Amino acid sequence: MRIQFHIQYHTHPGQELIVAGSIPALGSGEIRDALSMHLADVQTGQWSVEIEIPAESSFTYRYFVKDDNFHTYLEEWGPDRIVDSRPESTKTILLSDRWKSPADPEFTLLSAAFIRAILKPGQIYPVSLEKVAPKGETIRIRFTPNVIRLFPGHRVWISGNTKSLGNWSESKALPLGNEDHPVWKGDITVRVNEFPVHYKYLIRDAEGKTLFWEKCTDRIISLEAGERPDIIEIADEKFDFPQIPWKGAGVAIPVFSLRRCDGFGVGEFTDIRLLVDWASEVGIKLIQILPINDTVALHTWQDSYPYAAISVYALHPMYINLSELGKLSSLINQEIIEAQGKYLNSLEKIDYEAVMNLKSRFFKLSYDQNKLEFLKNEEFRKFFAGNEEWLK
Repeated sequence: MRIQFHIQYHTHPGQELIVAGSIPALGSGEIRDALSMHLADVQTGQWSVEIEIPAESSFTYRYFVKDDNFHTYLEEWGPDRIVDSRPESTKTILLSDRWKSPADPEFTLLSAAFIRAILKPGQIYPVSLEKVAPKGETIRIRFTPNVIRLFPGHRVWISGNTKSLGNWSESKALPLGNEDHPVWKGDITVRVNEFPVHYKYLIRDAEGKTLFWEKCTDRIISLEAGERPDIIEIADEKFDFPQIPWKGAGVAIPVFSLRRCDGFGVGEFTDIRLLVDWASEVGIKLIQILPINDTVALHTWQDSYPYAAISVYALHPMYINLSELGKLSSLINQEIIEAQGKYLNSLEKIDYEAVMNLKSRFFKLSYDQNKLEFLKNEEFRKFFAGNEEWLK
């Protein structure tokens, strides 16, 4: 099976495109053994290369710009690209990719916070099956655009200048599926004599009403002389929205400021739930907090600095909710802890050292009370074994 890589990127003298991947032909994950690409068209910045691999192979890959001037590599944004296995009948796959610039702010919307929460899909649409494939010499085209900025009920469609794309008729456009959110997918079969294929994406609502087309000029798929792949996969990384960039309202607040009425003098991890409830009620979609990692080193107020190097290891114990850990078996000790916590919570400002001393005392008493039980816990023993180098 032949795999052809195509990507556009305008380089400077001394630069070249390389493709690295999980298979030997692409360096087996070693960037220095990656495959160099050929600059096929200087004007368009079209780079290409071809490899032969066993049939039904799956692999991952990504592009780099190799700069011999500074002996550096510029890596494209995002996770590795994936090529799934294909039937043995597939002889040639053309991967037509777009460079994913790490400096492009649009790719922020493809991070987990947006994909899984802020802009999670309202509905999952299956990939539509082509009703009737044209006869004669044909090529299969698979469209895989990334589209994230959609409201629930909105769907991505594609239209173009071929019969399978509706000949630019909105009523005959092809609906795409988003089972791999935020990637939308759809396949068509096109006769070779219909190339070059012109197309654009559009958005329609749940009732089928067209809301808008993307604002870019026609996207074009061309075949080079003598080129006849079985499948062309088009990785359009971005939908060209005609509206302004996405905007969202948010709140920035350190966790220590989330003071609840029955707290212990400082905001705690569990108070983030209350913040989320409030944000949801008032329509805020973004929450930003300061670092919450452990910075305890000197056991003084200087440990309050949130950017210390030691913070790579764990979360800060100051933010633990003592009530969530249970009560001490000694009633007098429990009453003293609660009384001191109530006093610290009444202060106008956080007393960092006093809070840490109080909570550390509780941790020690709780440890002594429960160690015989939890030190035998299999889950804890696995955790300890995997983190012993810093946990002690």
